[in-house]
Amino acid sequence: MLRRLLCWFLLLFFVNGQSKKPNIIVIVADDLGYDDLYFQSKQINTPNIDKLINEEGQFLSWYYAQCVCSTSRSTLLTGRYPLHHGINGAILWQTPMGLNLSEVLLPQILLQNGYKTHAIGKWHLGMYRWPYTPTWRGFQSFYGYYGGGENVCLYYIHISYTIIYIHIHI
Repeated sequence: MLRRLLCWFLLLFFVNGQSKKPNIIVIVADDLGYDDLYFQSKQINTPNIDKLINEEGQFLSWYYAQCVCSTSRSTLLTGRYPLHHGINGAILWQTPMGLNLSEVLLPQILLQNGYKTHAIGKWHLGMYRWPYTPTWRGFQSFYGYYGGGENVCLYYIHISYTIIYIHIHI
């Protein structure tokens, strides 16, 4: 699956005849329903996503990987089914496990090919040791949460192997 994704990106690059690499933006939305975006149902205003579809001529595809976020994220980033990468449920913050370090992730491949890689949001693929965290797995920077179900007033900023912990009291 990962090889297939990379082949599509390379095919688009060469077919367009561009000397510049295309920008790649991946949006992962846990528990997002089919009608939760404006261009589908007109219920929730999502102007930036609508702009990608209407003005930029981009096509958004719907891919459903798994019913649990850790499994969906690991499937997307490895290009492998859960049976092969071993994440079959949510990785809890207190659990001493994570996505196997032998797995090669999409951001690692993109980084090796000259792309800049950044992640914003929820990681939820392991955090009990530094090598399991985003900036050790191919992302140059990470702004977000390591686990799921986080308090919206608690932020982690993880840049170049250093963690800054900020707790905002409201």
